[in-house]
Amino acid sequence: TTRQSASMTYNKGFAYAYGWNVYYEKILGICSKNDESLLASQRAWSWALLMIFCIWFPQTASLRFLWGDLNSIIDCLSTNMSIAMSIAKIIVLQSQRKVIGAILTKIVDDWVPSRSNEDKKIMLETARIGRKISIMSVSLTNIMFFEYILSKVWSTIMGVRDPKTDPRLAQGFLFDSYFPFSTNDLLIFLPIWFGQFFGTLLSMASYSGPDCIVSMMVLHLCGQLRILRCSLKNVVNETTIREPVLVLSDDSTEWSKVYENEKIVYTSRFIACQHFFSMKKLT
Repeated sequence: TTRQSASMTYNKGFAYAYGWNVYYEKILGICSKNDESLLASQRAWSWALLMIFCIWFPQTASLRFLWGDLNSIIDCLSTNMSIAMSIAKIIVLQSQRKVIGAILTKIVDDWVPSRSNEDKKIMLETARIGRKISIMSVSLTNIMFFEYILSKVWSTIMGVRDPKTDPRLAQGFLFDSYFPFSTNDLLIFLPIWFGQFFGTLLSMASYSGPDCIVSMMVLHLCGQLRILRCSLKNVVNETTIREPVLVLSDDSTEWSKVYENEKIVYTSRFIACQHFFSMKKLT
C-alpha cells in the first residue's frame, strides 16, 4: 500500500531490521505495492521465463549429449536442479506477493509506536540477527556470482574445453547448452549470453533471497512473542496474589498494558504467517 511504501522509507527501525533484504525485494519484486506499474508488479514472471528459456531448457536438453560422462552429468544436474528451485521459489513468491506485502506492513507498524526500553531491546536483538543474515546472504550471493562469471569468461577466452564434450553443444555460454539452431551468429549469441548472465544473477538471488526474507519475518515474530511473554509475566504479581480478583478486572494495570501494546494481535499475525507458509491465497 501507499502507507506501506512510506513507512518502509522513513521507518528507521524497520529499515535496520530489513537490512539488505531490500536488495532482493528490488530485484525480484516480491512485495506488493500500490504505486507500482503493472509491468513492475509482474516482473517476477518475466524473470522466471528468462531463467527457463535461457538456462533451464537448454541445459536440460544438453543432458542428452552428456550421457555417459558421469562427471559432466552430475555437474549439469547440480546447477540445473538449483535453478529449478530458484524458478519454483520466484513463482511461489510472486503468487503470494500480496500476503508478503501484508506481513511486511504489519512488521513496519510494529516499529512505529513508542515502546519501553525492554521492548526496544528485544526487538533490536532479533533485528540484529536478521540484519546479519541478510548482509551475509547478499555478500555471498554477489561474490559467488562474480566468481562464477569470471571463471566461465576466463575459460572461454583461454579456449579451455573438455575434449570429450559433444561438438553439438553450443560453445561460449555460461552453462552446458543445446539449441536446435546455430548460435554462431553474433546477433543470436549475444542476446542468449546476456540472458544467461542476468538469469544467473536472478537465480542466485531467488534461491537465497526468499529464505533470507522469511527468516527476518520469523525472527521478528519470535521477538514479538518474547515481548508478549514479558507483558504477561507481570499480570500476576504480589498485589494480584493478595487480591486475585484484580487479575480478572478490566481496570487491572498490567492487563491494560497488554491491551494498550496490542500484543494479543500477534496470534492473528501468526495465523497469517501460517497462511503464507502453506501458500494459501487470500480471498
